[in-house]
Amino acid sequence: MKKEKKETTAIEKAEVKSEDTKKPGIQLKKVTVILLAVFMTLLIALFIYVFTLYNKLADLEYKGEMNNNPSMDIETPEVTDDVEGLPEFQPATPSPSPSEAVITAKPSPSPTPEGITNILIIGCDSKKMGAFDNARSDVNMILTIDEINNEIKLTSFARDIMVYYDFLTGLDGNEGGYNKLNAALQFYDHPDGVIKTIEENFSIGIDYYMLTDYWGVEKIINTLGGVRVYLTDKETYALNDVLAAYNKTYDHPIDENFVTHGAGVKFLNGRQAVSFMRIRKIDSDFGRIDRQHEVLEALKIRISEMDLLDVIAIIDKLPNMIFTDMSQDEIIKYTKLLYSMKDLEIQHATVPFDNTWEFARYGSMSVISIDFVKNNELLVEFIYK
Repeated sequence: MKKEKKETTAIEKAEVKSEDTKKPGIQLKKVTVILLAVFMTLLIALFIYVFTLYNKLADLEYKGEMNNNPSMDIETPEVTDDVEGLPEFQPATPSPSPSEAVITAKPSPSPTPEGITNILIIGCDSKKMGAFDNARSDVNMILTIDEINNEIKLTSFARDIMVYYDFLTGLDGNEGGYNKLNAALQFYDHPDGVIKTIEENFSIGIDYYMLTDYWGVEKIINTLGGVRVYLTDKETYALNDVLAAYNKTYDHPIDENFVTHGAGVKFLNGRQAVSFMRIRKIDSDFGRIDRQHEVLEALKIRISEMDLLDVIAIIDKLPNMIFTDMSQDEIIKYTKLLYSMKDLEIQHATVPFDNTWEFARYGSMSVISIDFVKNNELLVEFIYK
């Protein structure tokens, strides 16, 4: 009996030992299951976060078409220029008869001759990424490709030129009124309105338009690898001021992308170049136009150094950076044409031409009053002859 009890005890001990051996494996399995559950939970949470972030970024992507992003609206105060001491604005020649509505020269656009193409380039001041509703056109340029004389011309229009809008009511209460040229995009809410305004106030026909905003220009310049531009010491300070305002508006570090002070050739990325083109306070709108031309010349140099296939590859990305009425085939066609003319010097002109304008005031606005007859004659001469 004692022996049998001993055997039973030995068996029991063996079973206990066996169970003790199994426990670490069971515990390890439980820990593994728990870790996998935690990992899967974190993975699902991460997926939800990335998906939400992607949707938010998708809303900010420029689709190459008009779109409204109400959540991106940023209120900015209206800046009123100092108008003390300026003469009252008077409609430019020719003067209308008393029975007619007050109106400036309103010529019919000159038909564009075969072999000459005018492309209106519009840069808007939109505070919303990839949208231009309620924006103003601070850059208005006509790129002329002249295949007849093998020339490239660029005509810039000062944004503060006082132009006639037939649907406005003037300060005198009469039908037809005036406002700045850069208000056309805002009034019509479409680039066609800018074309209509230029064609009705100047003697130039426009074939196509290309519109972009600050982000579009920034992307284009970055895609091309940046530009080299000469800056004066004063311009470096002014550029950083513009950049600081941009950074503050869009919650970037205030000194992000600042350039070093001092005159000299600077290599600018897209955001720096856009800030350079927007400098105005140190001189005037005419100084800003000159800076815009400098950047465009620098872009021309960058493109001329590239292979045509590389340029076309970049052009294929343009629909994400611009809004245009040109087809992709037309864009590539004129890109090839311009590339074949890359060694030509771009001829520049600015409207108003010298000695054809004066600063004036219209209500609370500081404006540029021009002689339309003289400017139209000189503009037709520059573009078509």
